[in-house]
Amino acid sequence: MKRAGRPPADSDGPIAALYTIPQLAQMSGTTRFLMRRLLAAHGVSTLRSGRTVLVPLSEVDSRIPDLMEAIRVAARENSHFRRK
Repeated sequence: MKRAGRPPADSDGPIAALYTIPQLAQMSGTTRFLMRRLLAAHGVSTLRSGRTVLVPLSEVDSRIPDLMEAIRVAARENSHFRRK
Protein backbone atom coordinates (compact mmCIF):
# COMPACT_ATOMS: atom_id res chain seq x y z
CA MET A 1 0.00 0.00 0.00
CA LYS A 2 1.38 3.38 -0.98
CA ARG A 3 1.17 6.33 1.38
CA ALA A 4 -0.57 9.43 0.10
CA GLY A 5 2.08 12.11 0.71
CA ARG A 6 5.14 10.13 -0.33
CA PRO A 7 6.66 10.20 -3.81
CA PRO A 8 7.87 6.90 -5.26
CA ALA A 9 11.57 6.21 -4.69
CA ASP A 10 12.45 6.53 -8.38
CA SER A 11 10.79 9.90 -8.98
CA ASP A 12 12.35 13.36 -8.79
CA GLY A 13 10.39 14.06 -5.64
CA PRO A 14 10.68 17.18 -3.52
CA ILE A 15 13.72 17.81 -1.39
CA ALA A 16 13.51 18.84 2.25
CA ALA A 17 13.27 22.51 3.24
CA LEU A 18 15.89 22.19 6.00
CA TYR A 19 19.13 20.24 6.17
CA THR A 20 21.87 19.98 8.74
CA ILE A 21 25.36 21.17 7.85
CA PRO A 22 26.75 17.60 7.72
CA GLN A 23 23.95 16.57 5.33
CA LEU A 24 24.73 19.52 3.03
CA ALA A 25 28.43 18.69 3.19
CA GLN A 26 27.75 15.07 2.26
CA MET A 27 25.57 16.08 -0.69
CA SER A 28 28.18 18.50 -2.02
CA GLY A 29 31.18 16.25 -1.34
CA THR A 30 32.93 18.50 1.20
CA THR A 31 33.60 18.38 4.93
CA ARG A 32 31.19 19.85 7.45
CA PHE A 33 33.86 22.36 8.50
CA LEU A 34 34.28 23.65 4.96
CA MET A 35 30.48 23.78 4.53
CA ARG A 36 30.12 25.83 7.72
CA ARG A 37 32.74 28.32 6.52
CA LEU A 38 31.15 28.52 3.06
CA LEU A 39 27.71 29.25 4.53
CA ALA A 40 29.13 31.89 6.87
CA ALA A 41 31.15 33.55 4.08
CA HIS A 42 28.00 33.93 1.97
CA GLY A 43 25.87 35.17 4.88
CA VAL A 44 23.46 32.23 4.91
CA SER A 45 21.14 32.38 7.93
CA THR A 46 20.82 29.21 9.98
CA LEU A 47 18.30 27.97 12.53
CA ARG A 48 19.20 26.25 15.77
CA SER A 49 17.17 23.60 17.51
CA GLY A 50 19.07 22.59 20.62
CA ARG A 51 22.51 21.54 19.40
CA THR A 52 21.37 20.97 15.83
CA VAL A 53 22.05 23.71 13.27
CA LEU A 54 19.60 23.67 10.36
CA VAL A 55 20.06 25.43 7.04
CA PRO A 56 16.97 26.56 5.08
CA LEU A 57 17.34 25.73 1.39
CA SER A 58 15.64 28.99 0.47
CA GLU A 59 18.69 30.78 1.91
CA VAL A 60 21.08 28.52 0.02
CA ASP A 61 19.11 28.99 -3.21
CA SER A 62 19.20 32.79 -2.99
CA ARG A 63 22.82 33.16 -1.83
CA ILE A 64 24.74 30.16 -3.29
CA PRO A 65 23.01 28.96 -6.49
CA ASP A 66 25.88 26.61 -7.43
CA LEU A 67 25.52 24.76 -4.13
CA MET A 68 21.76 24.55 -4.64
CA GLU A 69 22.30 22.91 -8.02
CA ALA A 70 24.64 20.35 -6.41
CA ILE A 71 21.93 19.60 -3.81
CA ARG A 72 19.32 19.09 -6.54
CA VAL A 73 21.63 16.69 -8.40
CA ALA A 74 22.41 14.77 -5.20
CA ALA A 75 18.70 14.53 -4.35
CA ARG A 76 17.95 13.14 -7.84
CA GLU A 77 20.72 10.56 -7.60
CA ASN A 78 20.25 9.54 -3.95
CA SER A 79 16.73 8.96 -2.72
CA HIS A 80 17.76 9.16 0.99
CA PHE A 81 18.29 12.95 0.63
CA ARG A 82 14.65 13.49 -0.36
CA ARG A 83 11.92 14.50 2.02
CA LYS A 84 10.21 11.54 3.67
